[in-house]
Amino acid sequence: MKKKKMDLWVKIIIVILVILLIFLIVTFRKFLILKQISKQYDEDIKSTNYYAKTYSIEDGMTELWIYEGTKMLKYTSIENGEFVERTIYTNKQNEESWIIVNSPEQKTAVQIEYVPDRETISSAGINPGLPTSDDNWHLLQMAVIANIQNSKWNGKEAYMISFNFIEQEEYRMWVNKEDYRIIGQINGTSIDAEGNTYTNISSYSYTFNTLTEDDVKMPDLTGYTIKDINGNIVQE
Repeated sequence: MKKKKMDLWVKIIIVILVILLIFLIVTFRKFLILKQISKQYDEDIKSTNYYAKTYSIEDGMTELWIYEGTKMLKYTSIENGEFVERTIYTNKQNEESWIIVNSPEQKTAVQIEYVPDRETISSAGINPGLPTSDDNWHLLQMAVIANIQNSKWNGKEAYMISFNFIEQEEYRMWVNKEDYRIIGQINGTSIDAEGNTYTNISSYSYTFNTLTEDDVKMPDLTGYTIKDINGNIVQE
């Protein structure tokens, strides 16, 4: 009888050890993926030459150009059936910043206070909710609660990542397996003006070290109403 009980306990211990080993292997794999995502992110945010584009059903299209300190962030959306463009332009060489609106109703360009490292520009497009950290212990904690699966996004091999602590069931992101940059995201659902429910889907793309000075030229303001930094109209 004692031998049977001993054999049973041995089997239970072996099963527990096997489960623990599998858990450790899976967690370590997730840790390595998150570590590589963080490493790529750290490299990307130091870049002084890149173009990033985001398209989402909810917010339209966002484009960001950065070239040697000159930054241009453009939002394109559809309002009342018409395309509207809003651009934040910051030129480091001239130390000036502008907000430019291009719509059927108005074409305006307003000079604003120059801020060389304007946060809304410098961080846009690179890290839309990526699980990044410089702390390995923090990454290990994220790896424990992360769900990472092999998947595809627009035909590209990707990791689909979600987190158990996020209550929103429809929150997931897709990271390209080749370069560990985010290429897709689902962030819950919304209701439009007609009361229809739709899924918030975003797609991301990037190009590094291909821009030239011509890509970040000040937009042509012919036909725009222009206001200087003091609010004075200098062109109508």
